[in-house]
Amino acid sequence: MVLTIKPDVTIQEFDSSDAAFSYIIGYNERHWKVNRIVYLIFGYIRNGSGVDSIPEKLEQENNIVISDEKLQFIINEVFVKNGLLVGTEVQTEKRKDKGMWLRITVLPQKAVEKFAFMKAMFAKRIFAVCGIATALFILFFNFRYINDRSMTALTHAQLNEWVQVLLFMMISSIVHELGHASALMYGGESPGRVGAGFYMIMPVFFADVHNGWKLPRGKRVVVDLGGVYFQGMFLILCWAVNELFLHTVVIEYCVVFSCIQMIGNFNPFLKMDGYWILSDSLGISNLYDTIWDITAGKLFRRTPSHQIPFRIALILYVYIALVLVFITHYSVNYFRLAAVSAKTAWGHLCILAEGGISASDITAQSVFNYVSEYFTVWLVCIFTVILSFRLIRIAFNKLRCKGAV
Repeated sequence: MVLTIKPDVTIQEFDSSDAAFSYIIGYNERHWKVNRIVYLIFGYIRNGSGVDSIPEKLEQENNIVISDEKLQFIINEVFVKNGLLVGTEVQTEKRKDKGMWLRITVLPQKAVEKFAFMKAMFAKRIFAVCGIATALFILFFNFRYINDRSMTALTHAQLNEWVQVLLFMMISSIVHELGHASALMYGGESPGRVGAGFYMIMPVFFADVHNGWKLPRGKRVVVDLGGVYFQGMFLILCWAVNELFLHTVVIEYCVVFSCIQMIGNFNPFLKMDGYWILSDSLGISNLYDTIWDITAGKLFRRTPSHQIPFRIALILYVYIALVLVFITHYSVNYFRLAAVSAKTAWGHLCILAEGGISASDITAQSVFNYVSEYFTVWLVCIFTVILSFRLIRIAFNKLRCKGAV
């Protein structure tokens, strides 16, 4: 039997810290990390070898012994289920970050590609000089402007000022995502869409840079830094214009908020820029999968599937300890916030049901005041409901699988 791989399916070596060679298969905006055996089987199939001849060729040419059952399992799991062969369709769902929800498209792929001219900002000398300027600006602005006085002033801002701040934040965030996309285009790969949604309980923008997996490790880190780099340059320009010409407090508010957002992006425990910078710097495609693999290997005395250098392993051990501290701290605070939010939301619903609010009480200012004060309360409640349904669905699927057995 001769199989045929679809012509637009690609495979190449993946730049990682694994001791064994690893490769990445790309098809239809999806990527799979595979080992050398799958790479060799891919090559034999693409060159027209029959399935029956592959075990013999693996043994003679590569000294790899594989049974017919194992070969058929690999072909089914990797090639058939993922729709890589002519005559097959994708049977597996695209893996999504379960922390993201309510995704919408802000800029489609074709619109993002029109910003390809900005990739010139990633030429080595320009990137080095402007990158250092951005880092110094963040430090300067953090010490000079982000303090109790400026935050107090923000809480007393008027409705029109808040609207301007929110619009500026949206533009600043889109510039951030275009930075990731431009860095990817500088690396020679095409970007996907720019969108918006919620990550946990945080409204966020995102850029689809799935083709970044094809890049060498160093260029992947540049893609990770591209967002903060572009956003920082944008804020420097806005701050300079305001200091020299406009002298408005609203622009100052905007830059303060954006700087806080940029600093938060370096959090290495949530899947934001800091996480991917660490992941790509270490050459690990999925930090959480890897640390679970290492931890499970130590707890259950089994050989981890990831063979990584000792120095990388030491860094991961420290990261595991910090992750545990972060998860504990985050979980405790989240459950407290969820309990307070549920109590507050229930109280408001009771007041509404009892007719405690009349139509005359509802004005644009009152709605704004309510949303600005209780937006987080309702966001936490909605996310908790979604999370609860997901956990129930996972538990139901586990029970159904056990019942089927």
